[in-house]
Amino acid sequence: LDELQETIISILRDHQKLAKYSSDPALMADVYLDIASQLLTSPSLRMSWIENLFTHMLNSGYVQESACVRAYQAYLVLQHLKLSGKWDAKDSTPERFEKIFPSPDVVCELPSAAGLLEADSVAEEIQFNTEFYLSLLEDAVTYFTSSQSYEQAVACYRMLLIVYQERDDFVEMEKCYSSLHSLTKKINVDRVEQDRYFANYYRVAFYGRQFA
Repeated sequence: LDELQETIISILRDHQKLAKYSSDPALMADVYLDIASQLLTSPSLRMSWIENLFTHMLNSGYVQESACVRAYQAYLVLQHLKLSGKWDAKDSTPERFEKIFPSPDVVCELPSAAGLLEADSVAEEIQFNTEFYLSLLEDAVTYFTSSQSYEQAVACYRMLLIVYQERDDFVEMEKCYSSLHSLTKKINVDRVEQDRYFANYYRVAFYGRQFA
């Protein structure tokens, strides 16, 4: 009961932060992520807050970051399917997601199998399934391609191919390989022309009462 009370108080405090930082997209994104990280034992509610983060990033014009959020969601769905024993997915490992976003096993903290709330089981059945996982990866591909993050789009296609190969779904495999051919061609042309630029991000934090 005390833990639940602390969680509710923390979420209410984060709601106040959302209003406070409404003009700062980066800080808003941090708050969304903080709220989601407090909901480990309620997967569907956690996913709802991450969906809010995705919408926020997309509306703020951060297309590549929106794609990363979609991949983040896909990773969570995959891991929950494994925890619940609904999908073995031996070839879909955290290491493969590192090609899409760094340290997925650290960023996407997971509960134990016993820690999942029974009250959330119905939502899990509806939301956490293989088709949802595939749709999230397909969305990620769309946004990565749109932001010219072709390498990450290729990594997503590799994840999709694992499932399509397991299913012997040759129609979807053909689509994936065709798209991979197009993307890898763009990457090779850009590399020859030395036209591939990648941004470096630096986070600066200020501490003290005046910056609270």
